[in-house]
Amino acid sequence: MLGTPTMLRQYRALASGSAVNNLNKELVGNAVVPIPAYVEQKSIGLFFDAIDSLITLHQRELEILKNLKQACLEKMFV
Repeated sequence: MLGTPTMLRQYRALASGSAVNNLNKELVGNAVVPIPAYVEQKSIGLFFDAIDSLITLHQRELEILKNLKQACLEKMFV
């Protein structure tokens, strides 16, 4: 987060000095870090939970299909 273009623009605006811009802890501490509102954070969390559930479901289906393939191959070449 601290190296994003938004933050770097803020650092440049907060930096002091003529030839060499200097930053210190207080100046960096004054930078504004944007975070989503709680409702949006909750929505994002639910979205990722849904994706995790889909991944789990598809992993189970993949295992079932792999087992089916293996059983078919075994029966085919016996």
